[in-house]
Amino acid sequence: DELTKLWNRRVFYDVLQMEHDRFERYKSFVCLLYIDIDDFKIYNDRYGHSEGDNVLVQLANVIRNRLRKADIGFRLAGEEFTVLLPGTNTTDALSIAEDIRKLFESIEFRPNNREGSQVCIHKTISIGISELCHDVTSIEFLRMADQAMYRAKREGKNKICLFSNSC
Repeated sequence: DELTKLWNRRVFYDVLQMEHDRFERYKSFVCLLYIDIDDFKIYNDRYGHSEGDNVLVQLANVIRNRLRKADIGFRLAGEEFTVLLPGTNTTDALSIAEDIRKLFESIEFRPNNREGSQVCIHKTISIGISELCHDVTSIEFLRMADQAMYRAKREGKNKICLFSNSC
């Protein structure tokens, strides 16, 4: 992705399939984080696209700085990001997601309001987590994390939800 310097959507689908194949072969844990910036459109409309771009870049930096060597971060589109966590169970994925959530929430954004005065804003993210299970396609794996993320949004945002499945 040109703006965030994370891998893009096209690469994501290739890597997702590769991790799915590895899971089928070695039966190791794989988790997926689906991250969405809360109320991004409102922020972007109010403060402008360059300020919105800054929010995207800062989240990408948080993701990149928190990941381990085997983990891979992607920008899917707009304000949607994913992180593949090979060799990671849900307990560890929850810990990584919480670190990302807290680190991003702690960033102070200082855009100018309509009157030209600088304001201090803390943005938040909602995160869904899924764990890859047997008999689940790579697309279903992504959909599970997406559903968990939307549950986090419905339950008040700035939250992490785990997709309930029985692996």
